[in-house]
Amino acid sequence: MYSDLLEIFKDFVKKLLASRLFILSIFFTGLFGILVVRLFNLQVVSGEEYQQDYMALTEKTIKLDSTRGNIYDKNGNILAYNELSYNVTIQDNGDYAKSNDKNRMLLELVRILYRHGEAVEGEFAIGFDSSG
Repeated sequence: MYSDLLEIFKDFVKKLLASRLFILSIFFTGLFGILVVRLFNLQVVSGEEYQQDYMALTEKTIKLDSTRGNIYDKNGNILAYNELSYNVTIQDNGDYAKSNDKNRMLLELVRILYRHGEAVEGEFAIGFDSSG
C-alpha cells in the first residue's frame, strides 16, 4: 500500500518538474521574492536615510527676525529705528534645463522687484537680445 502511494507520488513529482508552467511559476516566485527583499531594504533598512536625503533637498528654511522697536534719547529724538528690508537669494538647483529659461525667470524676478519699487543689487549676468 505504501509502495503504491510512493509510486503515485513519484509520478506526480516527475510530471510536475517536467511541466513548463511549474518552472515558470518558480521563476516568477523568485522574481517576486527579489522584489520583496528589495522593497524591505528600501523601506525598512534604508528608509530613514532616504527620507532625510529627500527632506534635505525639499526643505527650505526662512529666517524672519522680529523688530526690536525704535530707540530714543532722553529728549525723545530717535537714535535708532527699524527699517524693513528683504533679501532674495537665488540658488541654482538644476530646475531649469536651459540657461535661457533661467535667464527668463531672473528677468521676470527683476521686473517684479522694480514694479514694487525695490532696487536690485548684486551680479546679474542676463543677456538681452532684440526680442527681449
